[in-house]
Amino acid sequence: MTKNKIAIIFTARKRNSVLNQTINAIYKQTVLPNQLIIVLATKEKINFSTKIKTKVVYSKIKNQVYQRGLGLQFLNKNINLILQLDDKIILEKNSIKYLLSEWNKADKNVAGIGINPTNFIRPKSNLFHKLTLTNSNIDGIVLPSGFVSGWNKTKKNKRMSWLNGGMTSWKLKLVPHIYNRKFPIIKWSVCEDLFFSYKVAKKYKLILCSKSKAKIIPKKEKEKIFESFYNGFIHAKILHSFVSQNKSLSILLFYYSVFSSSIFGILINFFLLNISKVFKFFGRLIGSFFIFSKEEIN
Repeated sequence: MTKNKIAIIFTARKRNSVLNQTINAIYKQTVLPNQLIIVLATKEKINFSTKIKTKVVYSKIKNQVYQRGLGLQFLNKNINLILQLDDKIILEKNSIKYLLSEWNKADKNVAGIGINPTNFIRPKSNLFHKLTLTNSNIDGIVLPSGFVSGWNKTKKNKRMSWLNGGMTSWKLKLVPHIYNRKFPIIKWSVCEDLFFSYKVAKKYKLILCSKSKAKIIPKKEKEKIFESFYNGFIHAKILHSFVSQNKSLSILLFYYSVFSSSIFGILINFFLLNISKVFKFFGRLIGSFFIFSKEEIN
């Protein structure tokens, strides 16, 4: 019998055709979580089971960090682990079983354990990435410029420098500040996981669990031009804020990476007539001149 008690905090920001599919995957686990908290930003008809103590909460604000914070208020007192799930994550049936097994074996210095993505392929670092310091072939590292590398499906556990916010479990005893996070109320909570997990990794261990697996549902909607500009802008603004708050990173390299990648990106995609990406890189260039204060994000 496991010594750990785990709760899942599941958040959804908009109407989603796979919403019940992702929730049903939780109920079909071979080992069930002790509690499920579903935080929705829209009124949805949810098919939920009595097999797990489930709480459905409606948030007036569409923001992943805000919604998770709202969900944390309903945690049972005996819960010592939480698993954050986004609405695009479908757990394999043994995910919770293997995740809890990993926590039971983990040393006391492990603060976060991430779930293994089975269908995500990390973009390989090409010459463009290497010249602009925007990607690496090493899984889960943070480059001196502030840009990061993701990770593929792995066959063995890996030590990580950061973890994905939408499919990661945390030991509450080691990260009590998760209850009082500061993050802007914005449409896309880009880099929120980087902000949180990178600071945790300086003091504790972060692990990617090979046996606990999930499928990531890809985004189908194409970005409109204004949305592309906004996403590029807000990504650069938050990344600028992240680098400025971490002395181990370089503001000069951040500007070098943003300027070089944006100029190359604009020219290449203009030639390819990919106007949406032209606006995304232009948004990144403009956004690099802005920054959030510590009072707004920490």
